[in-house]
Amino acid sequence: MKEETKKKISIRLRGRKKLATHRKHISQALRHLKKTKEHKEKISASLKEYHKNNITKKERNEKDRSCD
Repeated sequence: MKEETKKKISIRLRGRKKLATHRKHISQALRHLKKTKEHKEKISASLKEYHKNNITKKERNEKDRSCD
């Protein structure tokens, strides 16, 4: 890995715990490589979890109207 790439990784992850997989994924992104299958699956799973825990704007508006 080039020194420039390492610097970009450290700047991007400053103040965070730097796991090996994070460094690998970020270096792939900086080199404009496609995401690996397991990385895509991990992102998909975490987004599903995020959206499951957060209500949509439409649901929020309906809830506000019902309270009035």
